[in-house]
Amino acid sequence: MNTSPLPTPQICFPGGDYLHFDVTTKNFNPSAQAQLKEIEAKVSGEFQGIEDINLGINFMMIRYNPLIISPISLAKYLREHWPAN
Repeated sequence: MNTSPLPTPQICFPGGDYLHFDVTTKNFNPSAQAQLKEIEAKVSGEFQGIEDINLGINFMMIRYNPLIISPISLAKYLREHWPAN
């Protein structure tokens, strides 16, 4: 089966205590969806201060407690653990 390469993630902070991790591509990428699920599990186990993770088809919205976790360190962790980098 020929799969497209994993997209480079876009990370933004839309406001409040949310981090948006977007791996949108033109076509659905099953590899990206599988990687998002793996990263969701890693983030949930690695960080204290994660209050909620909303996993979509091609994105992950993370609500965090800024008194416990730095959004910059969370973004750095996500970039380091995304296999397309």
